[in-house]
Amino acid sequence: MKVHLVFSGVVQGVGFRPFVYRVATKYNLSGFVRNIGKGVEVVFSGEDDDVEKTIDEIKSNPPPQARIDKVFELDKVDSEYSKFEILKTPEEVSAAILVPPDIGICDNCRDELLDLNNPRYNHLFISCTDCGPRLSVLRNLPYDRQSTSSGDFQMCSFCKSEYIKPSNRRYHAQTIACKNCGPIYKMGNLKGEEAVYEAKRLILSGNVVAIKGIGGFHLACLASSDKAVKKIRQIKNRGNEPMAVMVFGVNDAKLIADLESCELDLLKSWRKPIVIVKKSHNYLISPLVAPDTDKIGIFLPYTPLHVVLICDMPPVVLTSANLHEEPIITDNPPEILTPHILTNDREITIPIDDSVARCVLGKPQLVRRARSYVPELIPLKSKKSVLALGGQMKNTFTFSWDDQALVSHHIGEMGNATTFERFRESLEHFRQLFGFKESICAHDLHPSYETTLYKKELTIAQEFIPIQHHHAHIAAVLGEHNIHEPIIGIAADGTGYGSDGTIWGFEFLVAKRADFKRVGHLRPFRLPGGEVAIRDCKRIAYSLAYQSGLEKFIDVSNKDVLKTQLQKSINAPWTSSLGRLFDGFAVLAGLGPFATYEAELAIALESIYMKPDKLLTFKLEDHGEHFEIDWRYAISEAFENPKNISGRFHAGIASVMVDGCKLIREKTGINRVALSGGCFLNKVLLEMVWTELTTNKFDVYTNFALPPGDGCLSFGQAVVAQARIGG
Repeated sequence: MKVHLVFSGVVQGVGFRPFVYRVATKYNLSGFVRNIGKGVEVVFSGEDDDVEKTIDEIKSNPPPQARIDKVFELDKVDSEYSKFEILKTPEEVSAAILVPPDIGICDNCRDELLDLNNPRYNHLFISCTDCGPRLSVLRNLPYDRQSTSSGDFQMCSFCKSEYIKPSNRRYHAQTIACKNCGPIYKMGNLKGEEAVYEAKRLILSGNVVAIKGIGGFHLACLASSDKAVKKIRQIKNRGNEPMAVMVFGVNDAKLIADLESCELDLLKSWRKPIVIVKKSHNYLISPLVAPDTDKIGIFLPYTPLHVVLICDMPPVVLTSANLHEEPIITDNPPEILTPHILTNDREITIPIDDSVARCVLGKPQLVRRARSYVPELIPLKSKKSVLALGGQMKNTFTFSWDDQALVSHHIGEMGNATTFERFRESLEHFRQLFGFKESICAHDLHPSYETTLYKKELTIAQEFIPIQHHHAHIAAVLGEHNIHEPIIGIAADGTGYGSDGTIWGFEFLVAKRADFKRVGHLRPFRLPGGEVAIRDCKRIAYSLAYQSGLEKFIDVSNKDVLKTQLQKSINAPWTSSLGRLFDGFAVLAGLGPFATYEAELAIALESIYMKPDKLLTFKLEDHGEHFEIDWRYAISEAFENPKNISGRFHAGIASVMVDGCKLIREKTGINRVALSGGCFLNKVLLEMVWTELTTNKFDVYTNFALPPGDGCLSFGQAVVAQARIGG
């Protein structure tokens, strides 16, 4: 029997070919396996029963990070084969297809790492074809050892023997190493295991230690130590923003968090992201780790270093070693951060943060897309090559070509000069790595965003397409779910430059990929002080009260100044932002007045949510061509009865979102709804709206493979740009 097949899905760069080789040789088959553009091509030749067993085993038990979506049967081949071989990839195959993401340590390597009798016991760089760094050590293509920073270390004879043996799990594992030939961890004069044990001792003694990981340095300390956690906040100038905690295993995670099955699966997955979960009643770590929220970010060891370091340790804070809003550090951090530095001599070629995920509606959803997800490709019909530059906050960029899109890792806040320089470097590195030459550049409509101001310096394209922020949000959902028909879009966030030059942020759109119409929005209100009000949220609460004729019910120290700003329109821009409305009502709920990081008060408002008996009234006023959501009734009700403002606010907003969709459906007949924007990172709001919409027979979609926040914008811009040029 002879069969000619193509396996498609996540089957490249994940050890799939060596796996197929091992299974095929196990059943004494001849033929070949190789990567091609649309998947992995195989020819199996042998006894009927053996061929069928081989296919069944491949389908039922693929490598942990592989995913087989389809198996195509091709025309029979006439050639005869004397053995089974792994063939070279054809030269015409796109290089981007073959670049794998960084992969968390696999169970086999973890077992060897902890096995006293294994030659790689406590080897801090153990890896195989199923795991280890990939993108973060890549200098150029094709992806082989000499193209990575692991190529700086010559293999010993033991590693070489495994590397060249097709039946071995480390066959062509480009980061293969052992204690005799690989990189070395160092702390001062200590090396290897001694350096790691010293780092462990320092952490247990209450110190902060900088640790070099796959994509950059982390700062580590005991999660139970108020003093150490406070020290990290001082080092990073981080305010109250939550920090992630690493625990050794699932049982340790269960001690501090209530875990759903979806969250357990995410924690244990080969991607090993930080998973945002609900704190348990037994939550015994420092309240300074994640203050004023009922959630905590937890992750498991994803490198051999983490396994050795965290073994037998209580929970450890592990947060990126960078100043607030600056990019992650990859070179040895200055001792001003901490004198205790655990480093190694393998270069990080592409800095990359940890990914952050959560579960909503029983499904995984990304909050930050980075390590272990990038550079996986996303299907996108593409007519020309497009570079999309993304937004100002939580920036990513996207290349789209050949019916696919490559969304970069999370880069950060473009208003920070150091981060913007990292953006330039990453963009150029990706362009060189994948040989990308864009003909069109898409960017945000905002005239003052760095990606708009410097667009001509950032691209080789001569044609530019400006794209409205909230349209890009909804287009990202359309692209992810391969929807080409018009859709009702609710885009809800903190800030987005509107087509009329004002700040939008709670928008109802009738959207297609190429264009949109704004059919509803929040009644605008002023932000006295502009961006200052985003931090000093009592300004927002006063503005809402003043514009409702209720300013006498709120006390602010600078009332006269704020009143003058509002009366005379002095640095008090209009906004229709739901994010800012959240801030204002959070102050009324007693959670303000200041925010030390983006959405701090909104997160606090969600954390105290209780199911309400009554909702706050957000009145939908239909003006024919568009409608407006009036928040003044809700303000009045909140002053009259401040009980459970959180529950009543969430319920009121969810209710008016559904009412808006029902009105649009009546006028257009559209039954699909897309939800996107940073406000839908609020799990209570998202699940409440989703449930009500589906109850009312809507088909509902949101971002899952990309974050609903601004991390999806560049992909959405690429979707719009391709649609406008006929893609």
